[in-house]
Amino acid sequence: NDTLKLFIDEKIFGNNLSFLRKSGDRVLLSTPYEHKIYDFQSKSLIKSIRSSYEEGSLYYHKDIFFFLSGSQLKSLDKDNQIVDLVETPLPQNRSSLNYFNTNDNLFIYWRNKVQNLVKIDLKNNSTSIIKIPLVLRDLNWVKTVLMDGYVWICTNNSTFKCQIAGDQLVVEDRFLKNE
Repeated sequence: NDTLKLFIDEKIFGNNLSFLRKSGDRVLLSTPYEHKIYDFQSKSLIKSIRSSYEEGSLYYHKDIFFFLSGSQLKSLDKDNQIVDLVETPLPQNRSSLNYFNTNDNLFIYWRNKVQNLVKIDLKNNSTSIIKIPLVLRDLNWVKTVLMDGYVWICTNNSTFKCQIAGDQLVVEDRFLKNE
């Protein structure tokens, strides 16, 4: 009704709020160092999960929040229980985490000395590496989105329309070159 209402006054977040999501009666607030789940109606804290900057924010898919703890992929289910899913090949020193999903697969992109894309089969709790083409290497992946069956990768130097074919990421088209 054209009004803005304060949900909760969390001064500890400062300017570091990196993720906000409402799912059913839960609201998740995330910073690089902590994830907090609140009850939407009562505004009470349900759970707090400490994290480190390298772990990145959470990813939401089908009422489940996914997050990394070290190299372990974990989830926070509908009942706010933490579930260990699978050990990933993600190194401890990484940056630029991006998540996206296709059906029962979760993909995580990260940068360290080389760029990598890991595919996590959520049904079988298994992982595999997807090879990245040279044109996408050494670019900063700002956002990755799955749309109309394609993986759209927005970088610091173009937007790429891609598909995953087996263990390869294949570039179909490139837009906004040098933008």
